Amino acid sequence: MPRRANPRPTRRAEGKLDLYTNWLENIRNASVGRIVLVKTKKAKEILQALKVKNVIAYTNFRPEYKLFDYLHRKKKEVILLLGADRPNNALCEKLRGRMLQEKIKVSTRFRKPLFADDMKDMAGLLTFLYKHVADCPRKRY
Repeated sequence: MPRRANPRPTRRAEGKLDLYTNWLENIRNASVGRIVLVKTKKAKEILQALKVKNVIAYTNFRPEYKLFDYLHRKKKEVILLLGADRPNNALCEKLRGRMLQEKIKVSTRFRKPLFADDMKDMAGLLTFLYKHVADCPRKRY
């Protein structure tokens, strides 16, 4: 069978792109009635640029009790969307345990795709999308 002049992207890249676009769509839908907690202000800005609602940054709430006061006032479920490296894992477990003690509903299931690849945080997700999405102005060849 002859080779194509313009080969399509590999199945692996297509699968990854579908995985992350579906994941992002699920986060957008879930963020309507919940609070999305990320670690840094940069991650917050990235998610807001990707049209995710109700995003707050952990670093904006210092000392930590201000975060829990805010979450108690809002009375919504929290989606922890911290990175997938060792310090973020420790922080995620610490926050999750404290939220369960404080009777705040918490979900960490949206972190699973971050463990699958080299994208350990929101900046990695953004560079992946810039690299693979065709209509993106910053596409790299």
